[in-house]
Amino acid sequence: MNALRAQAVQLVLEQQVTISEAVRRLAMSIQTLERWVCRVRRGQLATLGGSQRPVTDLEAEVSQLK
Repeated sequence: MNALRAQAVQLVLEQQVTISEAVRRLAMSIQTLERWVCRVRRGQLATLGGSQRPVTDLEAEVSQLK
């Protein structure tokens, strides 16, 4: 799973951030994130690594600026 996808899905599934808040933080399409989250929940995308650390607000902001 690519880094942005993993970061976005992790925010929603592991950190309980709403999809709306996650797309705001990461400046991405809500439809895309909804699709990714749905696919992970159904097991259609690779599962997230448990060893990844939580995304900080600063990291989300940096991602937005890129």
